[in-house]
Amino acid sequence: MNGAFMELLSNPTDRPRNGSVVSIRDFGPERTIKMVEDIVAGNDTLPQSPGSLVATLFLNRSLRTRLGVAKACAVLGASHIDLEPNRIYSPIISGPGEPYKQEAMEDIVRVINLNADCLAVRAYGPSSSVSVGAGDAVFERMLRSVTVPVINLETDSGHPIQAMADVATVVEHCGTARGRKVVMAWAHSPEPKPIAVPASFVMAASAAGAHLVIAAPSEFSLPASLTRAARDWAGKAGGSLTETSDLGQALDNADILYMKSWMSWEQKGRGHQEIAGVYHHWMASEELFHRATPKAGYLHCLPADRGLEVTDDLLDGERSLIWRQVEMRRRVTQQLLANALRL
Repeated sequence: MNGAFMELLSNPTDRPRNGSVVSIRDFGPERTIKMVEDIVAGNDTLPQSPGSLVATLFLNRSLRTRLGVAKACAVLGASHIDLEPNRIYSPIISGPGEPYKQEAMEDIVRVINLNADCLAVRAYGPSSSVSVGAGDAVFERMLRSVTVPVINLETDSGHPIQAMADVATVVEHCGTARGRKVVMAWAHSPEPKPIAVPASFVMAASAAGAHLVIAAPSEFSLPASLTRAARDWAGKAGGSLTETSDLGQALDNADILYMKSWMSWEQKGRGHQEIAGVYHHWMASEELFHRATPKAGYLHCLPADRGLEVTDDLLDGERSLIWRQVEMRRRVTQQLLANALRL
């Protein structure tokens, strides 16, 4: 992977501090868990922002996030405009661009600065306009020009809103995340997916003091820089982090299984389908939960590849917490937008 792919996973640089939300790493462990606990307890006060305008730019498909932002704006009394790339002069990601179809990204951002009060962006690869690993670089490039608060709605390596919503779901279901055994496991899918969700969840769950187990085939291990940082956070919060390629053993006495696909970090010349195809049996199912605690819950950020990542009976069953995750994500989005708009 190129160097830009590591930027949001590395040590935080000089980020905007004006209510912007770039990564869980920028939040820090104390602020992360404080927000999670406030969301679960219902202490998320929402000051109204009439007259404010939130602009969103999605360079990838979106359902839950797009609707969640729109709903959050409605609750806050703010206006919302979705800058659909095919309805504006879409940003030039690389090269000279197409005349009268594309515009320099810096020029687009400056127009947003003059009209909007907050910018929320989703950019990760692979997509029609962003190559694998380039989403972090696109986001960082926007940060250099933006003056209004900017919120990361997912890049290649980070999805902070999803992570806080996921840990809030764990806290609500288990009473606390501290001391609970939480498994973040890879699942099979023929399509490459960014590591944003597991990368951010690992940090957030560590901040909450969970005993976290990352279960994945060796080819799908998460970056060492990430696991080192998460292990440090976990130690300070009274938790722990271990890694294994034995999925069954990972589920022993687990309280939570979060199982979804992500791309191989080191492909070594092989395509994703070739690598992942060997592990098609890595699928979340009720059978796996025979080794977990009786009330163990299942998480997935959605959309889920039914019959590949997870069986229908588990996704639609009583263990599934997926709809609570959707609700929590909306509440986290509302709080983060409220914070950004009142500054």
